[in-house]
Amino acid sequence: MGRLLIKVTCNICNGSGMYSAGGYANSAHPGKWGSCPYCDKNRETYIEPTLDIIIDILLDLPEHKKQLIIKRLKQTD
Repeated sequence: MGRLLIKVTCNICNGSGMYSAGGYANSAHPGKWGSCPYCDKNRETYIEPTLDIIIDILLDLPEHKKQLIIKRLKQTD
């Protein structure tokens, strides 16, 4: 079975795209900070959500989509 993943703002660079393997930003050496290897060009990455996040997402869905999910879950019993 596959894993459920959601796309979120990169938690390594906080969406800035700047990444350092150590040390601090130094304007005299701007190349020290490279592009973050953990996120894409939109500064987002995939994570496996916790149960609380999944529940929050499901609660925000329209009623007809919730009913469709419930119907599908009952079919898997």
